[in-house]
Amino acid sequence: MKKLKTITFILVVLCVYGIRNSSAAPINPNGEKHIAACRAVVDAVNQRKLVDLVIPFTDFTQVDINNDGKLERVVLTSDGTMRVESLEVFDENGKPITLVHSNEDDWEGDNLSWAMDQMLIKYGGEVYILGKTNDYLNYLSRVDKNNVEKVICEFGQRPAPVETLVTSSKDKLCQGALKQELNYVTFDRLHAITHAAVQEAGFDQTNPGKYAAQMDINNDGTDDLVVELDLASGAGRGCDARHLGVLNKARNKLDMDVTRQLPEPMCEGVGQTPFVFEGQTYIEVKYASRHPTNIHKVIQLKESKLETVCEYDVRVVNYVLGEYERILKYAEADFIDPWVYALDMPGNGGLQTLMDAKHDIKIKVRSNAFGTVLHEAINRKRYDALQFLLANGADPNATTKDSPPGDMPPLIFAIWLNSTEGMGILLKYGANRNQTWSGQSPKDWVSIWARSDKDKALMMKLLSKK
Repeated sequence: MKKLKTITFILVVLCVYGIRNSSAAPINPNGEKHIAACRAVVDAVNQRKLVDLVIPFTDFTQVDINNDGKLERVVLTSDGTMRVESLEVFDENGKPITLVHSNEDDWEGDNLSWAMDQMLIKYGGEVYILGKTNDYLNYLSRVDKNNVEKVICEFGQRPAPVETLVTSSKDKLCQGALKQELNYVTFDRLHAITHAAVQEAGFDQTNPGKYAAQMDINNDGTDDLVVELDLASGAGRGCDARHLGVLNKARNKLDMDVTRQLPEPMCEGVGQTPFVFEGQTYIEVKYASRHPTNIHKVIQLKESKLETVCEYDVRVVNYVLGEYERILKYAEADFIDPWVYALDMPGNGGLQTLMDAKHDIKIKVRSNAFGTVLHEAINRKRYDALQFLLANGADPNATTKDSPPGDMPPLIFAIWLNSTEGMGILLKYGANRNQTWSGQSPKDWVSIWARSDKDKALMMKLLSKK
């Protein structure tokens, strides 16, 4: 049984540790002296006074974008259906200047790469670049005299924007929408419409939802079969939204006579959700919680006309992301554990942030790692990180209830990898040299796993030292 467990463990580890996730790039808490600019931008946006900080663009905006004391010419351009803005920079003689992204920042991450708008901000005598999408702030960066653009701070949004009812023809209904106390229609009916049929109806990059719902969508006394239509992110700027379509009687095509009367699809992550109130059907058009925007209203289709029943003033609440939040956000976006993400960062700053937050050292997201952060540090040969973690109070004998290697003491895991350096660090910080795994002691596992007589002698020597 011991031999079988050993073989099983080796197969598991080869599968798991043979697949590395290298997508997580480092994030960098640089530019603390400029953090006041980040707070100023947040305050201005939340108070709808950003214009006070913005340098307006002209055909050729003259501004010291790289903070070197000289004026450059900056042109704002936009590309593609998503109208993603970018900056073109020229010196005083019209020669192009290339701005280079700092390799210390995660420019491939969602928060940086998906910023649609570019603005120039002036604060405290410095010029900054603000990346955002409408009211949704992404980052604030600064270009140095070497034309390297470095992120100063990143922003997050509270999941619940501040909302105020400004237009209401049915106050009870509108207050219910504000409090999320609506009787939403359930989509649980089968349909036969395909992606191709939706495209034929003129909705490019749109897919039908899995189920349809039965309701009187146009309030004419006859039930309709309605399907959700998911607009893909490539369909236009900030898409990844949802709208509605009415099916024909065969449930395999859109009834465009009625569908055309419904609210048009909107991007910016906006969804359209039908609900019933006092026997009438309404449609709530609202921002998505994962990407709040300033859109929220209730519409009713009746007698072939759309009427706005409720409209709300929505203020997205932005804030400066702390280091702990940033690591959690990026790790979640990359589908990896925060400890794994921190180990991918240069240095030990990310590890310090997680330890300061008392983040559990057990790895929870196991798509590419098992055990504790100690196991993963040894596996990656991040011995500086291993020593840092142990010096800051990590338990050298920590295990988890995972299948191997998570349930293996870090010392025995280091033996399996023939990592004498890892063993030495663990023993230095009090690893139990007598702790068993699968009924075998560390010395027993050295005899089984040593890859050479030299490795065996060195590992035995380490285990024999007191």
